[in-house]
Amino acid sequence: RNDEPTAVMSSVSQNEGVLASGTVVSEIELSSVDVFTDGSGNVLTAGSQYSYALTGSDAQDFEAVYDALTDKVLVRVKDGVTHTTDHEASSTLDINLVVTYDTNETVTFVVPTDVVDVNEAPSFVLSSRGQAFAGLSMSSTPLDGVSGRVEASDVDAGDVLAYSINDAGAVLSGSVYTFVGDYGSFLLNSQTGGFTYEVDPSLAGSQEVPGGETVTETVSIIVTDSSGATDSTTVTFAVAARNDEPTAVMSSVSQNEGV
Repeated sequence: RNDEPTAVMSSVSQNEGVLASGTVVSEIELSSVDVFTDGSGNVLTAGSQYSYALTGSDAQDFEAVYDALTDKVLVRVKDGVTHTTDHEASSTLDINLVVTYDTNETVTFVVPTDVVDVNEAPSFVLSSRGQAFAGLSMSSTPLDGVSGRVEASDVDAGDVLAYSINDAGAVLSGSVYTFVGDYGSFLLNSQTGGFTYEVDPSLAGSQEVPGGETVTETVSIIVTDSSGATDSTTVTFAVAARNDEPTAVMSSVSQNEGV
């Protein structure tokens, strides 16, 4: 009986995402203490003395192909096929190389692979996209206001998220951004995403709104991860203008005393 072959294996690192057809994920060099020859006495290479098959949960999209130039077996994505990887789900592929030798004997090797993590942008959760608040009024005493929170997530472990206001007029003090809009002031916590909006009828924009009308104020918020990738959302506030109290021009009508 011939001895089973041994293997020197190395992964070919690939970034997570879509692997195109033909992408090589591992290279395997097989060797054996036994020398195989053909009928003419020529020494057979690994390409002709062995046959190959792949097993494992990811194997269906891959093939094992002998490369005569390097005398190695390449594990690559099949022609006409793509394969999607996700580092957060698994940093390796589940593929085994089954080598048949000596007619019907087999040996199985775990194929080394490396799925490289790529930074992915944060994303605002659905409930934080396009929040809208109605029912605010410039006539309220004390001043009308509302509070809330925007929230984002990031699949990359350890990423720190920071929230900011997408307006050059926003001012950061400590961990809080302040933005004075047309009809009120907006405060945003850069660490938690918590915010408040307070109507300010003294602002020029508020005073220009005709009585009885409702106007909207929209604030754009950005979330940024540790690598600088971003996502954005908006928060909108509907504010009813106050009706100014009437003024009066008065004059007396003089009357003599008596009945």
